[in-house]
Amino acid sequence: MVSKSIDIGSNALLPYEPHSRRLLLEWAPSHLHVLLWNKGTQSIEGLESYQGEIADEEAWEWVLAQSRLLPLSDVEALLLSAGPRVLPIPGSLFQADRVAAEMNLLLGAAEWQHLGADLVPAHDMVIAWQMPSALLDMLQQHFGTLTHRHLLSQLLQQPSPTGLSGQLIVAERSVLCLLQHQHAVLFAGSLPVMEEDDLSYRLLNICRQHQVDPQEVPWQLSGTIEQDSPLYKGIALFLRQLSWLPESWSLPGQVSARYFAHLTQALV
Repeated sequence: MVSKSIDIGSNALLPYEPHSRRLLLEWAPSHLHVLLWNKGTQSIEGLESYQGEIADEEAWEWVLAQSRLLPLSDVEALLLSAGPRVLPIPGSLFQADRVAAEMNLLLGAAEWQHLGADLVPAHDMVIAWQMPSALLDMLQQHFGTLTHRHLLSQLLQQPSPTGLSGQLIVAERSVLCLLQHQHAVLFAGSLPVMEEDDLSYRLLNICRQHQVDPQEVPWQLSGTIEQDSPLYKGIALFLRQLSWLPESWSLPGQVSARYFAHLTQALV
């Protein structure tokens, strides 16, 4: 079942010029976030969030009927998949005809999936990813201009930090993890969220594999996680340099801007 959990600003949309706005959609198996971005003021003018599985025509039509932002189909749209079916591949080893089979082998078989392959030239890497083909087809038919890629690909297009850096983006059932050192990508991928101890073990194991002391990594955190949650407390025991990804804007009411801080990072 799908429900709308956040609706900010969309009730008071003023007349706008399509070329000065941009819609950003973040899709994951458990949510869809929709942001209306003002290119001129570099600010968010509307925000909607839907919780539940949105993968077929029935769910999409329900969301479209509830939304005041998605009907703005004449606005440039960017779809970022934050789904867990993602696989980074060195550019020299990428073979398009083998990627689907490799993902099914490593991540489990999945049917009716669109296969994306995002080039990341700065890191000589291809980010292969999958999402439901039916949903992507409906989005492409709805919007006049739609660009789509994985969220990890978008983040890797940003200037690489110097030294060690880690980023964690939390969703309901998975965490996107990006670990870099001296402009090199050590790890990029999705980790399942089962319980706090399991996630902590996986993060520590990633650091151990790359001979990195997890205590020396400045980790930045965003997404749907609260500071008083068991998940946060569990990883904070082992990741001592854990902080929230900086928020460049604020939201009214009780909605925390840090839920979406990684999206504005991807836009700016």
